[in-house]
Amino acid sequence: MEIEKINTGLDSLDEDLRNLFEIASDPKMIESIKQAIDNRDISAQEFVKIVPLALVRLTLLTNDFFYHAVKTRIKVEAHELVDKARHFIENNFPTIQTHPITQPFIEGAIQKYGHGIEQKIFNVNTITQISSIISWFGKPPELIPTVRVSFLDERDRILLDSTMEWDDLIYMIEALTKIAQGLFECGRGLAEMNLLKITNPEKMAGRINNIQGYLNQIKDLFSIYKIELPSEPAPRKDEEKK
Repeated sequence: MEIEKINTGLDSLDEDLRNLFEIASDPKMIESIKQAIDNRDISAQEFVKIVPLALVRLTLLTNDFFYHAVKTRIKVEAHELVDKARHFIENNFPTIQTHPITQPFIEGAIQKYGHGIEQKIFNVNTITQISSIISWFGKPPELIPTVRVSFLDERDRILLDSTMEWDDLIYMIEALTKIAQGLFECGRGLAEMNLLKITNPEKMAGRINNIQGYLNQIKDLFSIYKIELPSEPAPRKDEEKK
């Protein structure tokens, strides 16, 4: 599709996509943008001269929720364009969202691309309680241990309620731990510039210590359950062959 003929059904998105694909056709411009993003000492005035605001706004497409929300508002035949835009940004400018200068423009883009999406993004369901009930299925000597885990908000509303085997529980813990590790990596640049405020750092550090202690206790019990630690890390759930 020719750039000037881009028509997603969302005019504000069309304009930014045209600008983005012009960038994609200019290797020198791509390199200049990369250098500006890597320069954490650059002024905001100089940054916006080099980095088109269309690119900054379109980094929202790397957010899974916003990406899918936008796709529900545009023509089906334009989905491929949005996919290409997302992949181009992820492959060429993976750290752009961590640059402090981009944040106000990214927040403004939420309103630019469609009324209603922003309410969904900022309608946060905060987990304040987690409860669990252990249960057993089957008959001895082949009882299957399971656990029912419920996540509740501050008004005791159930946000998620799931019964799972222990392997699934450990997978969930692994996935959440990986998310946490990714957050720390993503915020490293901002932290090095003293631009972040971490809520309750002492509690967080204490909980990390608690997690490590609980994991050690679980490992100590492995022999009772005839579980052996592998010599290599186990494959992720999404990598296992069905």
